[in-house]
Amino acid sequence: MTYDLAKLAGTTALLAALAAAPAHAQGMSDMDTDQDSAVSQEEFTTGYGTGGGMSDWDQDMSGTVSEEEFTSGMSRASSATANPAWSDQDFATADTDQSGDLSLDELAAVIFLIYDADQSGDLTADEFASYEADRQMMDDAAMSGDGSDTGMTGDGMSGDDTSGDGMSDDDSSEDDES
Repeated sequence: MTYDLAKLAGTTALLAALAAAPAHAQGMSDMDTDQDSAVSQEEFTTGYGTGGGMSDWDQDMSGTVSEEEFTSGMSRASSATANPAWSDQDFATADTDQSGDLSLDELAAVIFLIYDADQSGDLTADEFASYEADRQMMDDAAMSGDGSDTGMTGDGMSGDDTSGDGMSDDDSSEDDES
């Protein structure tokens, strides 16, 4: 892990929203393939990918997450606490191979760093519980009080994206109400 990537994870708290992979939940025992009661970064990356987390961000199914997809995903994941400080420099720091897209490994590395509070290289049961709690919070936010889906689909998009640009085309807002 480079210092820049660790700094990015520490200074961009909203990246916790990346953990949200609605309908693709995996428990610690599923990810802890060697059953050592800790989830390594490799196990986390594999589990996040096979659990479907990447598909929530990769809207064009290219196998990578573009900066536009990432920004759109961040907005969907936590629109109430959108982080205006997210910058091109932060994306470039996460994009360790400078390809212009985040691979599964790059995306999972940022998420992993957020939850590896003791920077041991493994997620302990408590650290994984924190990841699961944040993921559950995002799952709950995607559901209304009666348990019905509020518009988040398997790809993380609301039905309001009629233009296919990854953004809601709904022009209504609370400010428009009289």
